[in-house]
Amino acid sequence: MKGILFASFGTTYADAKKRQIDRVARRIQEEFPHCEVVQAYTSGMVRRILEQRGILIPDVVEALTSLAQRGVTHVVVQPGHLLPGEEYEKLNTLAQSCRSLFQGMTIGQPLLDSTRSLFQIAKALHKEHPPKDGQAVVWMGHGTAQFANMVYPALDYRLKEMGREDMYVATVEAYPDLETVLGLIRGKGYQKVLLAPLMQVAGDHALNDMAGEKGDSWACRFRAEGYEVECSLMGLGELPAIQAIYLERIRRALQEQQNATFHI
Repeated sequence: MKGILFASFGTTYADAKKRQIDRVARRIQEEFPHCEVVQAYTSGMVRRILEQRGILIPDVVEALTSLAQRGVTHVVVQPGHLLPGEEYEKLNTLAQSCRSLFQGMTIGQPLLDSTRSLFQIAKALHKEHPPKDGQAVVWMGHGTAQFANMVYPALDYRLKEMGREDMYVATVEAYPDLETVLGLIRGKGYQKVLLAPLMQVAGDHALNDMAGEKGDSWACRFRAEGYEVECSLMGLGELPAIQAIYLERIRRALQEQQNATFHI
């Protein structure tokens, strides 16, 4: 029996889970009805908060152990993370510790793992928010201290190469940051700024750091600069083009496992 684990960072926001994480998991189950599909969260903090509310979400080891106990012999672990940062490394380590439970295990890559995926995601972002006169689009990523953070400026570069001079990529915790983008946008003649999360889930960062009405949120900062601000709260997990990338990777992993079994 084959199984698929869709492992994401997680969220404490029920609506975001339903609209973004669960939607991807549902697409996976619909596309691969012969597989056992389960979810896991890699964030211990998120799981602890949810547990206090009486909501139990398994971690990677618990989810994989459950699949093995159900008779799954070959499993695909597909991360929902955007880039190969700290959370992905943790996921990879935990999944590897369970490899002996299965005859075959394939651990997939995060969304932004190659030049090809960079181009795919840039195309999806371009399609989601077509250009409008007088409007700049700013994508908010999380950011990481690890070198993988360089995918953010690379994505910005690719969008510009596609003719989207109006699109900018910034991060909450790394480079390029809000100050960088504010400096780049000034003097370009924009009257309006659309803020959108470059994250699988439009959770705490999107609701507070980006769209919050108090403090030093990105929305408040842009308004203070004189721009009319609109906020999109659609996480990447809601976009069909992003869901298609997950499905493509799982399909390829399952085929590779089948080919390996056939040649044994």
